[in-house]
Amino acid sequence: MKYAIGFGDWVSEPTGNEKLDMYGITLGDLFFGGVEKKDYIDMMNRTPAGRGILTDLRKEAGDRLTAANISTRMATQLLINVGYIAYQNGCRDVYANYAAHKVKGRTFGCLKYVLATISLVIIYFIFH
Repeated sequence: MKYAIGFGDWVSEPTGNEKLDMYGITLGDLFFGGVEKKDYIDMMNRTPAGRGILTDLRKEAGDRLTAANISTRMATQLLINVGYIAYQNGCRDVYANYAAHKVKGRTFGCLKYVLATISLVIIYFIFH
């Protein structure tokens, strides 16, 4: 990741997964290739001066992931898995914080639907 100046050393670190490391996939590749599109657009809007750099990083990561036959959806899931484990172990780098945010969002998103369903059942029994 030759353009990843300013993101920290984590960008060029191996993932810790033997199969990914065998293909030379780094944490930076997982992050820039696996960040969801809406989050990537938000990241670009927050750093307008670095749009060209972010575009280059995403393209470079996408090329490496494609060469390793890893889809964007799979890269996102791998990023969340690797990043959340790192977050639980005390890492607070960008990729780990992103993964933790996604896991918490999924948990609370599911909880909303469960609570709504329970509320509907209770209302049904009250008025029926």
